[in-house]
Amino acid sequence: MRNKSLSNKKVYVGWDIGGANTKIVVLDENLNFIYSNKFYLPIWESFSQIKKTISYCLASIHQYDPFHLVTFTAESCDNFDNRIVAIKSLARVCHKLLGKNLKFYSNKNKYENFKDVINNPLMFASSNWVPYRSFLIKKYKYDIAIDLGSTTTDIIPNKTYKKIGISDFERINMGTLLYFGVERTPLSMLFNNINVNKKKIYLLNEFYARSSDVFLISKDLLSCDVLSKNCDGRPNSIENCRKRLLRQFGLDLSQKNFGLSNKIVKAIKNDIIENIDNLVKQHVKKNKTVKIFGTGQGEFLLKELCKKKKYKFYSSSNILEAHYSIKKSKLIKDNFTAYLVIRNFLNK
Repeated sequence: MRNKSLSNKKVYVGWDIGGANTKIVVLDENLNFIYSNKFYLPIWESFSQIKKTISYCLASIHQYDPFHLVTFTAESCDNFDNRIVAIKSLARVCHKLLGKNLKFYSNKNKYENFKDVINNPLMFASSNWVPYRSFLIKKYKYDIAIDLGSTTTDIIPNKTYKKIGISDFERINMGTLLYFGVERTPLSMLFNNINVNKKKIYLLNEFYARSSDVFLISKDLLSCDVLSKNCDGRPNSIENCRKRLLRQFGLDLSQKNFGLSNKIVKAIKNDIIENIDNLVKQHVKKNKTVKIFGTGQGEFLLKELCKKKKYKFYSSSNILEAHYSIKKSKLIKDNFTAYLVIRNFLNK
């Protein structure tokens, strides 16, 4: 039964619809927490799942009067013919299920109507990084914001001395998008070889292990953090992770190779940190104290980066725990972009 005391209470629903994960945050006009959730939803496997997920979330907040704010990154899924088809398809589903109280967030930092998406779909492609630049960095005066997720890393500078791009193609070639995440990235796509004991060891050009195997072994991730399927379909035990990791180098797990797997993990982590830092350095002045805001599933790597390079690190937790309990902050933290889409809209 609908709660009459809440039925007229307006809430703002931020949606971050990605290719692998769909995230939702619900706040009232005073930024009070209502609801948050995250779903592993590989749209390339089944587009119909997005309809079920949206319906489930709507049922969870049925007692409120919602105003929806949507950002997309799922348009590059290869079950769509192209990005235009993808964005129009996603927008039509949202329009049908979410109703009239709905705005779509563009890469021009504007909240637009359904017709605007249909008329100019590419303006809504991969807009999830824009509120970091348009709202967060300006409000909190960070030099760079980095969102390191399961699949990609967005590097968003405050002031830059080179173009940063808008589309994925532009940004990946301008050093503001890195196709690396701490969960889903195949290791053979990251490296040809790594240095262990001052010697190069080469990876097999096969899909045996991925980034989550590295960070589960290092205990930076827990098995419950990893929602997507592994290369071999097996669970996320540390033993299975070691088997997958060593297989990537043409080895099997044995007592002899156990220590080597730990050295491989350390070398891979170090190389990833250096790769991210190389991009950071493109957008900051030398000899300047750099203030980095970090969020996402891979925030732990950003903390290590800042400690190693003597940058000042600011976590999304710093912002959230100033407004919410630790428990509520953790619920929002996983879905920070959806949260930011609301704050940007309300300008609070």
